Amino acid sequence: MDEKYRKFLNRWNIEFNENKLFELFKNRIIISFDTSLGKEFICYDELQEEFLKMSGHLNTESFSYTRTESIMGEFNTYNEKRNYFSETQIWNILKKTTKMKDLILLIQIVFWLKIKDKYKEEFYNKIKLDIEYLNIQINIKKTNNEIILYPKGVEVLDKEIVNKTINYTFGEKYIESHNKYVHALKLYSENGKTRDILDSLRLSLESFLRQLLNQKLNLEKLTRHKHIEKFLISKTVPKEIIEMYLLLINQYISYQNEHVKHNDSNRKEDIEFMIYNTGNFINYLCLLEEK
Repeated sequence: MDEKYRKFLNRWNIEFNENKLFELFKNRIIISFDTSLGKEFICYDELQEEFLKMSGHLNTESFSYTRTESIMGEFNTYNEKRNYFSETQIWNILKKTTKMKDLILLIQIVFWLKIKDKYKEEFYNKIKLDIEYLNIQINIKKTNNEIILYPKGVEVLDKEIVNKTINYTFGEKYIESHNKYVHALKLYSENGKTRDILDSLRLSLESFLRQLLNQKLNLEKLTRHKHIEKFLISKTVPKEIIEMYLLLINQYISYQNEHVKHNDSNRKEDIEFMIYNTGNFINYLCLLEEK
């Protein structure tokens, strides 16, 4: 919570519990929805319908489309009866939301919709400010093509090694690796299946190595055919570090092959270890590539 706001409450001996904090946060979120996206939801029923579908609140009987041709010859769909965001179903859903997880899901859905970048960016900045102002225990992280929200308690996502991996894989060159790594983080933050998390981490590393080494081989063959070793030698990496890197990556492959088959038998600590190690493998080679 903003320090000035907190001091005011203390000065007047006003109690502020979790329920009040949630209501205050929710009201700020509704305002952010309205000021950033209200006109879009009012004018385009398809956009609101997609939001309602994804949130599980779609009631098709409430939609009556009116299509008019613009001066550019394009057709826009809108509802003439709605003039304010407070008259939309989305506003009603937000007002009736009573749980933080449900509210966060509604926010996250916005970033999954096909909305113009300028509106999405404006909404992102306002949500970030709402979270920071009230010190809500939620993190919001922006990558080059996705915005995700996750609990602050998920410390693995806040570690420097994870952030470096996301940053190093920015851009078109390693976009597939980047997307797979971010997808793994998203699955982890949502308590997704262990198998899916490990698969995404493996694919992220494999895609990165293929592009870095200009090879189309899978992870095992890249190691077996000494493509990684040759790259490390070309960068004058000490022999001991080369041996250590290759040993670790072979153990990484062995763990993947053994434990992915057993689905969700892995512990949380083991998954975090694999997230960190995937990042370490990628980050070290990125540093070498820059030289």
